Amino acid sequence: MFTCPSITVGEIHMKNRLLPMLLILSIFIPALTGCIDDDDDEDSVPSTIHAPVWEPGKFWIYVFSTPDEMDIATRMVVAPDDGTNHLVGAADPNDARLHGVLNYNPLLGRIRMEDFGVYEKGVPQPLFTFPMKKGTTWNFSFLDVDGWEAKVESIKKADIPASGKTIIVGIHAEAPGGEVMDYSFDTSAGWVHLMRARDSQGNPMVNMTLVSHGSGYSGEVYFIRGRDLYDEDYSSTPASPLVDVYDTFLDEGHPKYGDFDRLIIYLNVRTKENSGGSLTLRDHESTAAYHFVITPERNGNHIDDIPDESGNWTLVVNLDGNSYLRIRVAGGIWDTWEV
Repeated sequence: MFTCPSITVGEIHMKNRLLPMLLILSIFIPALTGCIDDDDDEDSVPSTIHAPVWEPGKFWIYVFSTPDEMDIATRMVVAPDDGTNHLVGAADPNDARLHGVLNYNPLLGRIRMEDFGVYEKGVPQPLFTFPMKKGTTWNFSFLDVDGWEAKVESIKKADIPASGKTIIVGIHAEAPGGEVMDYSFDTSAGWVHLMRARDSQGNPMVNMTLVSHGSGYSGEVYFIRGRDLYDEDYSSTPASPLVDVYDTFLDEGHPKYGDFDRLIIYLNVRTKENSGGSLTLRDHESTAAYHFVITPERNGNHIDDIPDESGNWTLVVNLDGNSYLRIRVAGGIWDTWEV
Protein backbone atom coordinates (compact mmCIF):
# COMPACT_ATOMS: atom_id res chain seq x y z
CA MET A 1 0.00 0.00 0.00
CA PHE A 2 1.28 3.43 -0.81
CA THR A 3 -0.10 6.81 0.20
CA CYS A 4 0.04 9.59 -2.36
CA PRO A 5 0.70 13.16 -1.30
CA SER A 6 -2.12 15.55 -1.99
CA ILE A 7 -1.94 17.63 -5.15
CA THR A 8 -2.84 21.27 -4.79
CA VAL A 9 -4.47 23.35 -7.50
CA GLY A 10 -1.15 24.99 -8.20
CA GLU A 11 0.63 21.64 -8.49
CA ILE A 12 -1.91 20.30 -10.96
CA HIS A 13 -1.53 23.49 -12.97
CA MET A 14 2.25 23.15 -12.82
CA LYS A 15 1.92 19.60 -14.11
CA ASN A 16 -0.32 20.85 -16.90
CA ARG A 17 2.27 23.46 -17.85
CA LEU A 18 4.60 20.53 -18.58
CA LEU A 19 2.20 19.43 -21.33
CA PRO A 20 2.79 22.07 -24.07
CA MET A 21 5.27 19.94 -26.04
CA LEU A 22 2.98 16.92 -25.74
CA LEU A 23 -0.02 18.95 -26.80
CA ILE A 24 1.87 20.51 -29.72
CA LEU A 25 2.69 17.00 -30.89
CA SER A 26 -0.90 15.89 -30.42
CA ILE A 27 -2.16 18.73 -32.62
CA PHE A 28 -0.22 17.21 -35.50
CA ILE A 29 -1.35 13.67 -34.91
CA PRO A 30 -3.73 13.15 -37.81
CA ALA A 31 -7.35 12.20 -37.75
CA LEU A 32 -8.26 8.79 -39.05
CA THR A 33 -7.46 9.77 -42.65
CA GLY A 34 -4.76 12.38 -41.99
CA CYS A 35 -1.13 12.55 -43.09
CA ILE A 36 -1.47 9.79 -45.66
CA ASP A 37 0.75 9.80 -48.74
CA ASP A 38 -1.71 9.48 -51.63
CA ASP A 39 1.12 8.43 -53.92
CA ASP A 40 1.85 5.27 -51.93
CA ASP A 41 1.30 2.04 -53.74
CA GLU A 42 -1.88 0.65 -52.20
CA ASP A 43 -0.58 -2.88 -52.83
CA SER A 44 2.11 -2.25 -50.19
CA VAL A 45 -0.49 -1.71 -47.48
CA PRO A 46 -1.19 -4.98 -45.65
CA SER A 47 -4.68 -6.30 -46.11
CA THR A 48 -4.70 -8.02 -42.72
CA ILE A 49 -3.66 -6.59 -39.33
CA HIS A 50 -2.63 -9.11 -36.69
CA ALA A 51 -2.56 -8.82 -32.89
CA PRO A 52 0.36 -6.93 -31.35
CA VAL A 53 3.00 -8.42 -29.06
CA TRP A 54 3.40 -6.80 -25.65
CA GLU A 55 6.28 -7.24 -23.24
CA PRO A 56 6.69 -5.83 -19.71
CA GLY A 57 8.07 -2.30 -19.87
CA LYS A 58 6.24 -1.38 -23.05
CA PHE A 59 4.63 2.04 -22.58
CA TRP A 60 2.46 4.66 -24.20
CA ILE A 61 1.97 8.33 -23.36
CA TYR A 62 -1.56 9.61 -23.99
CA VAL A 63 -3.13 13.01 -23.55
CA PHE A 64 -6.66 12.81 -22.14
CA SER A 65 -9.23 15.59 -22.03
CA THR A 66 -11.25 15.12 -18.86
CA PRO A 67 -14.85 16.12 -18.05
CA ASP A 68 -13.53 19.17 -16.17
CA GLU A 69 -11.67 20.32 -19.31
CA MET A 70 -8.28 19.51 -17.79
CA ASP A 71 -5.75 17.89 -20.10
CA ILE A 72 -3.80 15.07 -18.45
CA ALA A 73 -0.74 13.35 -19.91
CA THR A 74 -0.48 9.77 -18.65
CA ARG A 75 2.27 7.21 -19.18
CA MET A 76 0.66 3.77 -19.30
CA VAL A 77 3.00 0.81 -18.77
CA VAL A 78 2.65 -2.94 -19.35
CA ALA A 79 3.48 -4.87 -16.17
CA PRO A 80 4.13 -8.64 -16.01
CA ASP A 81 0.94 -10.52 -16.83
CA ASP A 82 -1.09 -12.62 -14.39
CA GLY A 83 -1.37 -15.59 -16.72
CA THR A 84 -4.67 -14.43 -18.20
CA ASN A 85 -4.38 -10.68 -18.50
CA HIS A 86 -1.88 -8.04 -19.38
CA LEU A 87 -1.70 -5.59 -16.46
CA VAL A 88 -1.48 -1.95 -17.52
CA GLY A 89 -0.75 0.66 -14.85
CA ALA A 90 0.02 4.36 -14.65
CA ALA A 91 3.65 5.29 -14.04
CA ASP A 92 2.56 8.22 -11.85
CA PRO A 93 0.41 7.26 -8.82
CA ASN A 94 -1.35 10.63 -9.03
CA ASP A 95 -2.55 9.77 -12.54
CA ALA A 96 -3.96 6.55 -11.09
CA ARG A 97 -5.77 8.57 -8.43
CA LEU A 98 -7.21 10.97 -10.99
CA HIS A 99 -8.50 8.07 -13.06
CA GLY A 100 -9.88 6.41 -9.94
CA VAL A 101 -12.19 9.35 -9.29
CA LEU A 102 -12.73 10.84 -12.79
CA ASN A 103 -12.77 7.52 -14.67
CA TYR A 104 -11.37 9.11 -17.81
CA ASN A 105 -9.00 6.32 -18.91
CA PRO A 106 -10.84 3.14 -19.93
CA LEU A 107 -7.62 1.36 -20.96
CA LEU A 108 -5.96 1.12 -17.54
CA GLY A 109 -6.05 -2.14 -15.61
CA ARG A 110 -6.53 -5.62 -17.02
CA ILE A 111 -6.37 -6.34 -20.76
CA ARG A 112 -7.16 -9.96 -21.64
CA MET A 113 -4.16 -11.52 -23.35
CA GLU A 114 -5.97 -13.81 -25.80
CA ASP A 115 -7.84 -11.03 -27.62
CA PHE A 116 -6.74 -7.73 -26.01
CA GLY A 117 -10.23 -7.36 -24.58
CA VAL A 118 -10.85 -4.37 -22.30
CA TYR A 119 -12.78 -5.21 -19.15
CA GLU A 120 -16.24 -3.67 -18.81
CA LYS A 121 -18.10 -4.60 -15.59
CA GLY A 122 -15.82 -7.60 -15.18
CA VAL A 123 -16.29 -8.92 -18.73
CA PRO A 124 -13.56 -8.47 -21.42
CA GLN A 125 -14.84 -6.58 -24.45
CA PRO A 126 -13.11 -6.63 -27.88
CA LEU A 127 -12.32 -3.07 -28.94
CA PHE A 128 -10.40 -4.76 -31.74
CA THR A 129 -10.90 -8.14 -33.35
CA PHE A 130 -7.72 -9.71 -34.69
CA PRO A 131 -6.97 -10.36 -37.44
CA MET A 132 -8.57 -7.19 -38.83
CA LYS A 133 -9.34 -6.47 -42.47
CA LYS A 134 -11.11 -3.57 -44.11
CA GLY A 135 -14.84 -4.16 -43.71
CA THR A 136 -14.51 -6.39 -40.62
CA THR A 137 -17.45 -5.89 -38.26
CA TRP A 138 -18.08 -6.91 -34.63
CA ASN A 139 -19.98 -5.94 -31.47
CA PHE A 140 -18.98 -5.07 -27.91
CA SER A 141 -19.96 -3.16 -24.77
CA PHE A 142 -17.88 -0.18 -23.63
CA LEU A 143 -18.18 3.01 -21.56
CA ASP A 144 -21.34 1.65 -19.89
CA VAL A 145 -22.97 1.37 -23.33
CA ASP A 146 -24.15 -1.97 -24.73
CA GLY A 147 -24.48 -2.91 -28.37
CA TRP A 148 -21.66 -0.99 -30.04
CA GLU A 149 -21.41 -2.04 -33.70
CA ALA A 150 -17.88 -1.47 -35.01
CA LYS A 151 -16.49 -1.60 -38.55
CA VAL A 152 -12.98 -1.26 -39.94
CA GLU A 153 -13.32 1.69 -42.33
CA SER A 154 -9.73 1.99 -43.51
CA ILE A 155 -6.21 0.55 -43.34
CA LYS A 156 -3.69 3.15 -44.49
CA LYS A 157 -0.08 4.17 -44.28
CA ALA A 158 0.73 7.15 -42.10
CA ASP A 159 3.81 9.10 -41.04
CA ILE A 160 3.04 10.68 -37.67
CA PRO A 161 5.05 12.22 -34.81
CA ALA A 162 3.94 9.59 -32.30
CA SER A 163 5.07 6.57 -34.30
CA GLY A 164 6.88 7.63 -37.46
CA LYS A 165 5.95 5.46 -40.44
CA THR A 166 3.17 3.12 -39.43
CA ILE A 167 -0.15 1.62 -40.45
CA ILE A 168 -3.32 3.15 -39.01
CA VAL A 169 -6.51 1.10 -38.84
CA GLY A 170 -9.53 3.43 -38.72
CA ILE A 171 -12.65 2.14 -36.95
CA HIS A 172 -16.12 3.64 -36.64
CA ALA A 173 -18.63 2.41 -34.06
CA GLU A 174 -22.24 3.30 -33.28
CA ALA A 175 -24.56 2.22 -30.48
CA PRO A 176 -28.37 1.85 -30.42
CA GLY A 177 -28.76 4.87 -28.13
CA GLY A 178 -27.11 7.24 -30.62
CA GLU A 179 -23.58 7.12 -29.18
CA VAL A 180 -20.78 7.40 -31.75
CA MET A 181 -17.10 6.50 -31.47
CA ASP A 182 -14.20 6.89 -33.90
CA TYR A 183 -10.93 5.28 -32.92
CA SER A 184 -7.87 3.74 -34.49
CA PHE A 185 -5.16 1.14 -34.03
CA ASP A 186 -1.50 2.04 -34.60
CA THR A 187 0.55 -0.99 -35.70
CA SER A 188 3.83 0.60 -34.61
CA ALA A 189 2.52 1.45 -31.13
CA GLY A 190 0.62 -1.83 -30.91
CA TRP A 191 -2.40 -0.13 -29.36
CA VAL A 192 -4.89 2.73 -29.65
CA HIS A 193 -3.80 5.71 -31.73
CA LEU A 194 -6.73 7.95 -30.85
CA MET A 195 -10.24 7.60 -29.50
CA ARG A 196 -13.15 10.04 -29.63
CA ALA A 197 -16.50 8.93 -28.22
CA ARG A 198 -19.65 11.07 -27.94
CA ASP A 199 -23.04 10.39 -26.40
CA SER A 200 -26.35 10.93 -28.20
CA GLN A 201 -26.25 14.63 -27.29
CA GLY A 202 -22.74 15.11 -28.61
CA ASN A 203 -21.12 15.29 -25.18
CA PRO A 204 -17.64 13.74 -24.92
CA MET A 205 -17.41 10.32 -23.26
CA VAL A 206 -13.71 9.74 -23.81
CA ASN A 207 -11.07 11.77 -25.65
CA MET A 208 -7.53 10.38 -25.85
CA THR A 209 -4.61 10.86 -28.23
CA LEU A 210 -1.33 8.96 -28.44
CA VAL A 211 1.70 11.25 -28.12
CA SER A 212 4.57 8.74 -27.95
CA HIS A 213 5.41 5.15 -27.11
CA GLY A 214 8.41 3.01 -26.33
CA SER A 215 9.79 0.10 -24.33
CA GLY A 216 12.17 -0.59 -21.46
CA TYR A 217 10.32 1.14 -18.63
CA SER A 218 11.19 -0.15 -15.15
CA GLY A 219 9.76 0.69 -11.75
CA GLU A 220 6.41 0.53 -10.00
CA VAL A 221 3.14 1.21 -11.83
CA TYR A 222 -0.27 1.78 -10.30
CA PHE A 223 -3.91 1.04 -10.88
CA ILE A 224 -6.82 2.10 -8.68
CA ARG A 225 -10.15 0.38 -9.06
CA GLY A 226 -12.51 3.25 -8.30
CA ARG A 227 -16.23 3.40 -7.57
CA ASP A 228 -18.21 6.65 -7.46
CA LEU A 229 -19.68 7.50 -4.06
CA TYR A 230 -20.56 11.19 -4.24
CA ASP A 231 -20.78 13.87 -6.95
CA GLU A 232 -22.32 17.28 -6.25
CA ASP A 233 -21.67 20.93 -6.93
CA TYR A 234 -22.31 23.98 -4.76
CA SER A 235 -22.23 27.71 -5.47
CA SER A 236 -22.78 30.98 -3.64
CA THR A 237 -23.17 34.67 -4.38
CA PRO A 238 -22.64 37.69 -2.12
CA ALA A 239 -26.41 37.78 -1.57
CA SER A 240 -26.78 34.02 -1.05
CA PRO A 241 -23.96 32.47 0.98
CA LEU A 242 -23.98 28.81 1.99
CA VAL A 243 -23.63 28.29 5.73
CA ASP A 244 -23.13 24.82 7.22
CA VAL A 245 -24.80 22.94 4.38
CA TYR A 246 -24.85 19.24 5.34
CA ASP A 247 -25.00 16.12 3.18
CA THR A 248 -24.24 12.45 3.76
CA PHE A 249 -23.25 9.38 1.78
CA LEU A 250 -22.72 5.73 2.63
CA ASP A 251 -19.72 3.69 1.55
CA GLU A 252 -20.43 -0.05 1.55
CA GLY A 253 -17.32 -1.04 -0.39
CA HIS A 254 -17.03 -2.50 -3.86
CA PRO A 255 -19.81 -5.02 -4.62
CA LYS A 256 -17.30 -7.52 -6.05
CA TYR A 257 -13.91 -6.71 -4.54
CA GLY A 258 -14.80 -5.75 -0.98
CA ASP A 259 -13.66 -2.88 1.21
CA PHE A 260 -11.93 0.12 -0.27
CA ASP A 261 -8.40 0.97 0.76
CA ARG A 262 -8.93 4.73 0.71
CA LEU A 263 -11.33 7.44 -0.40
CA ILE A 264 -10.23 9.68 -3.27
CA ILE A 265 -11.44 13.29 -3.09
CA TYR A 266 -11.46 15.50 -6.19
CA LEU A 267 -12.41 19.17 -5.98
CA ASN A 268 -13.01 21.70 -8.75
CA VAL A 269 -12.84 25.19 -7.26
CA ARG A 270 -13.59 28.65 -8.67
CA THR A 271 -13.66 31.76 -6.49
CA LYS A 272 -13.42 35.48 -7.07
CA GLU A 273 -12.01 38.27 -4.95
CA ASN A 274 -13.34 38.36 -1.38
CA SER A 275 -14.84 34.89 -1.82
CA GLY A 276 -14.07 31.50 -0.29
CA GLY A 277 -15.25 28.90 2.16
CA SER A 278 -14.47 25.44 3.44
CA LEU A 279 -15.27 21.74 3.11
CA THR A 280 -15.22 19.21 5.94
CA LEU A 281 -15.65 15.47 5.40
CA ARG A 282 -16.00 13.31 8.50
CA ASP A 283 -16.48 9.61 9.20
CA HIS A 284 -19.25 9.13 11.79
CA GLU A 285 -17.70 6.15 13.54
CA SER A 286 -13.99 7.00 13.63
CA THR A 287 -11.57 9.89 13.84
CA ALA A 288 -11.11 10.05 10.07
CA ALA A 289 -11.69 13.60 8.84
CA TYR A 290 -10.73 15.83 5.93
CA HIS A 291 -10.77 19.62 5.90
CA PHE A 292 -10.16 21.88 2.91
CA VAL A 293 -10.00 25.69 3.02
CA ILE A 294 -11.18 27.56 -0.08
CA THR A 295 -9.31 30.84 -0.49
CA PRO A 296 -10.17 33.88 -2.66
CA GLU A 297 -9.25 33.85 -6.35
CA ARG A 298 -8.59 30.14 -6.39
CA ASN A 299 -9.35 28.47 -9.69
CA GLY A 300 -8.48 24.90 -10.55
CA ASN A 301 -8.48 21.36 -9.23
CA HIS A 302 -7.32 19.56 -6.11
CA ILE A 303 -7.01 15.84 -5.39
CA ASP A 304 -6.33 14.00 -2.15
CA ASP A 305 -7.06 10.68 -0.46
CA ILE A 306 -7.88 9.65 3.09
CA PRO A 307 -8.37 6.35 4.97
CA ASP A 308 -11.73 4.66 4.55
CA GLU A 309 -12.96 3.18 7.82
CA SER A 310 -16.64 2.88 8.78
CA GLY A 311 -18.02 4.14 5.47
CA ASN A 312 -20.62 6.47 7.03
CA TRP A 313 -19.70 10.00 5.93
CA THR A 314 -20.95 13.56 6.44
CA LEU A 315 -20.06 16.61 4.36
CA VAL A 316 -20.25 20.18 5.60
CA VAL A 317 -19.87 22.99 3.04
CA ASN A 318 -19.49 26.73 3.66
CA LEU A 319 -19.23 29.20 0.78
CA ASP A 320 -19.46 32.97 0.54
CA GLY A 321 -19.05 35.59 -2.17
CA ASN A 322 -18.84 34.38 -5.76
CA SER A 323 -17.72 30.81 -5.20
CA TYR A 324 -18.18 27.46 -6.91
CA LEU A 325 -17.22 24.02 -5.61
CA ARG A 326 -17.66 20.63 -7.24
CA ILE A 327 -16.99 17.62 -5.02
CA ARG A 328 -16.38 14.11 -6.32
CA VAL A 329 -15.59 11.23 -3.97
CA ALA A 330 -14.72 7.69 -5.01
CA GLY A 331 -13.73 4.60 -3.11
CA GLY A 332 -10.47 3.12 -4.35
CA ILE A 333 -8.80 -0.29 -4.23
CA TRP A 334 -5.06 0.10 -4.85
CA ASP A 335 -2.89 -2.20 -7.00
CA THR A 336 0.87 -1.72 -7.37
CA TRP A 337 2.84 -3.74 -9.90
CA GLU A 338 6.61 -3.96 -10.30
CA VAL A 339 7.99 -3.80 -13.87
